[in-house]
Amino acid sequence: MSAGRDDGPSPRLRQALIVLSVVFTAVLIVFYAQRWFDWERAACVSDRPPGTSAESVETGWQWWPPGVACTYAPGAGTTV
Repeated sequence: MSAGRDDGPSPRLRQALIVLSVVFTAVLIVFYAQRWFDWERAACVSDRPPGTSAESVETGWQWWPPGVACTYAPGAGTTV
């Protein structure tokens, strides 16, 4: 082995690739988390009790168990 010779990419290039990988992974996580939350909200609307309008369905984040909490306002209207 040669002493003092670095056969890999430069440290700045490695650092740039690590930063780009972390940012890309974070963007993917945020994107899929938002899609999942939208799917859960749509499920709350589609699974509402009979006689409840879609406008009276409220959703919010619940910490335990983690997920979306569906709230249906009583007497807020009827579906057509």
